[in-house]
Amino acid sequence: MAGRARLGEINRAINLKLKPKSDLALYGEEDVWSPPLATFAIGAGDCEDYAIAKFVALQEAGVSPDDLRIVILRDDHREEDHAVVAARLDWNWLMLDNRHMVLVEDQLVRRYRPVFLIDRDGVKLYSNTPYLAEGWRGAERAIGQIRR
Repeated sequence: MAGRARLGEINRAINLKLKPKSDLALYGEEDVWSPPLATFAIGAGDCEDYAIAKFVALQEAGVSPDDLRIVILRDDHREEDHAVVAARLDWNWLMLDNRHMVLVEDQLVRRYRPVFLIDRDGVKLYSNTPYLAEGWRGAERAIGQIRR
């Protein structure tokens, strides 16, 4: 299995394996970025836990780290942040989202706006928005988990 089929299979498998549950419900804290094995042991997580698990699974499946990003998006409809994985395939970035089984090209994503991304080189900010302070600290903690 290669290309889009591999990306879709990993997206679907992780979406179906984990149950959505907030960090508050799981850990009693607002923002916990869990390592993939801990997330799978619990069987639940929030969006960044899905994203971290997909990021690591895609690397293990042979996708180059240069072609992977965790992207933190602002969902203006729900007034919340949301994490997805972006994977580059044939010069296009596809979004792997725990809310959807379908892979969507980044230029077709309308309801979200990117805030920052995490890749193997660290964290890159898209915009300088004040509400980012707490999420930024969570992202900094996640870098070590992603590099493993």
